[in-house]
Amino acid sequence: MLTLQIDPYITQILVRIIILFLLMGVVCWLMNKNYQNKMNARSERLQKEYAILTPKKIEEANDTDLVDIVIANLHGKLDEHNPAPFYTIPTLSPERFSLYSVWVIHNELTHGSFSDLLSSPSKNFLEQAVTGCKEIGAEKCADALQEALEHTDDKNALADCHLHYMEAIAKEEPLTLCVSYIRSHVDAFIDQEDEPETE
Repeated sequence: MLTLQIDPYITQILVRIIILFLLMGVVCWLMNKNYQNKMNARSERLQKEYAILTPKKIEEANDTDLVDIVIANLHGKLDEHNPAPFYTIPTLSPERFSLYSVWVIHNELTHGSFSDLLSSPSKNFLEQAVTGCKEIGAEKCADALQEALEHTDDKNALADCHLHYMEAIAKEEPLTLCVSYIRSHVDAFIDQEDEPETE
């Protein structure tokens, strides 16, 4: 019976490589966790600071922060104990509904696929995101989303739609267009006096 002899030196190298990969995995996990904690802390801060959004706050906001500010304001309107964006956001202004839909679908598709999106609650915003993309001027993005809506059961077609969407966002930069959209429709994004304040 043949036995496989492994050089002890090679064994040491393999062990060290395995340990190195494990350490890299731990470091990546810690870095991601730290990043998520920072993002959550920023989101909470923005929700408190912009619980009530006024024309002045929109005017003074930097372009790089404006979309996050509006989204934080909208998240602040969700039920803290049972957040259900699709039941709350559509009851606000059409512009808020469109912007939120574009934002949430954009985030889903830059971190996952159409298959992932269609198996998540965010799929409820897909149809309005088509409208929203058209409103902000991201026509190619809207075309890719509409194409996906027409092929929800075809994984290969959805993969092509995702590729088309990623190509479209590289050209149209929908979140940048959202900034212009907000500044052009300020009255639709501010809080009226009869809207409940969030604590």
